[in-house]
Amino acid sequence: VRGGGGRQLAKMGASAARQRREANKTSEGAEIGTETLGGGLGEHLQRPPQAGPPGYPLNRLEPSADGNSLVCTTALPAGAPFLAIPMASCWTVACAKKCKPVKRALMTASDRNPRLELLQSDETWLALHLLYEKKQGSEASELCRECLAHFPEAPETLLAWSTTDLAGLQGSQWRAEVVRQQANLEADFDTLLEELGPVEAATLGLDEQGYAWARQILMQLCVQVVGEDGKPTLLLVPGIEQLWPDTSTPPSADGARIEFAHGGEGPALVFSATRAYEKGERVGLAHATLASSNGRRLLSCGWPLEPNPWDFAEVTFDMAFTERTRDVLGDLAEVLEWRNGFPPPALGDCVSAEFADGWTPVSVAPGSRKDRAQVRLRLTRTEPVPGKTLMAMLGTVVLGDSEQLEKIMEAEKDASDVLGQDACERRGLLLMKERLNVRLQEFPSISSTEKRPVPGSASRAERARFVALVEEEILTLALATIERRLASPLPPEPHAHLWGLGVRPDSDWPAVGEEPVPGSQIAEAITRLQGCAKQLGELGKRFRDLEKSKKLAMEDGTALQMELQVLRTCLRGSRFGDPGATATAPLEGSADISIQAHGE
Repeated sequence: VRGGGGRQLAKMGASAARQRREANKTSEGAEIGTETLGGGLGEHLQRPPQAGPPGYPLNRLEPSADGNSLVCTTALPAGAPFLAIPMASCWTVACAKKCKPVKRALMTASDRNPRLELLQSDETWLALHLLYEKKQGSEASELCRECLAHFPEAPETLLAWSTTDLAGLQGSQWRAEVVRQQANLEADFDTLLEELGPVEAATLGLDEQGYAWARQILMQLCVQVVGEDGKPTLLLVPGIEQLWPDTSTPPSADGARIEFAHGGEGPALVFSATRAYEKGERVGLAHATLASSNGRRLLSCGWPLEPNPWDFAEVTFDMAFTERTRDVLGDLAEVLEWRNGFPPPALGDCVSAEFADGWTPVSVAPGSRKDRAQVRLRLTRTEPVPGKTLMAMLGTVVLGDSEQLEKIMEAEKDASDVLGQDACERRGLLLMKERLNVRLQEFPSISSTEKRPVPGSASRAERARFVALVEEEILTLALATIERRLASPLPPEPHAHLWGLGVRPDSDWPAVGEEPVPGSQIAEAITRLQGCAKQLGELGKRFRDLEKSKKLAMEDGTALQMELQVLRTCLRGSRFGDPGATATAPLEGSADISIQAHGE
């Protein structure tokens, strides 16, 4: 499929600060694109796979009795694919670039102002295409009408919440993020209106309310995947709003990914079960784009996750640096990137929303002189305070801030070896303690008898209170940890511990006879391999049933052959290699769980 689309993230270098967004260029290569659009999943799941576009080569879903969600047609083991959607049925930037009015308006504006990134961004292309097709009403193509009919008129993103709903976020960093994003959205609309002009804006159906709706639809429903060109690509899957985000199961890298079939078939987006489902149970989304903190999930889809291994509370330090502390600041940035960074996604993988946002732990403070930087520490339940070496580096960098230096010198006038690791760590801990106390004062006081908010509540205000409460709990835990560390300093850390030398990448690999670490890439890959093996067994029984019932005509086996092709493609993409290409069969009696799964 020709065409291109999606947002490109610059190659990851030594510093995540060098990441930035770039608009993808259309190329003649085999990139992910689309020329047609599919409609809602509910209608298309009723069609047999061979019924023509869009056609789902694999599905284990059907509309629920109330029509508001999708449920399993059969029991699903964890790791088993349950839905394969051809890329030609998805809405992408490549599709938007085939719309002549949208292309004419944006290309003309870009020629006048080639440096304006907004005119080239994926979100702008997709948003304007949505608005244009929506404006066509009954004149739009049938497929576009079906897609638009299923998109919610009232998105669930934080940008759509009322002031009353957002009140529960008091004290949380995400309350300020909502204000920032709302301001950016308004500024983007004003800029587009000015760059396109009133005539083009009217042609495309661009108005402030419609633009806010389109951008929020993209924020809530888009999936970002790495295409064949190695660039993250925005995908809007028709009917995906009927698959609600799972609020109890952590997302998996294999929850949804693009599979590139061999033999001429086009790429397909394959969704897999991240846990076992019973027949008739509602299926939830748990792909890697949702693998983010609860605040970020609330911002994009409106639903937090509990428990959430990616949850964090962020503490920001704005400090000056000098030539003498610049190198330490650079080392601190690299350590934080290693500690909080995201693993580089592979071909076909979904991209975490926070990875795509381009978060950086150290940056030059906006609107300040070049000798001031912002340092962001992400604190989690498992590591509420960074290790000794990192805190010592923070305590060293702060010496370059003249506003802090005089106070530090007074406090440490009787100390010896003020540049030693213990002294620098203590300085960093005290700096962080001061910042934590300020952050905690921003949260409202809560009665001890007040009931704990429920993350899956239908009440927006309650979900907001839950996110703010978790953030406050992490900050409180961090403060208590600092008090213990100040009273009893940690022993020195070896240099290898700081950089992770000799610690990874094989630390997640299980020993013989042991289970892999839950949530690790090894565990997810084994689960998917096991799920595909069970699905192959079920598919084999269905092939055998055809023979028993004498249904041997070609059309009788077409649907099963398409499902078999999806499973073959998923197995070819296994992180352990293609089991079908194994020269010798693994030992059935092996105690190694990865060999067991490969053998199955």
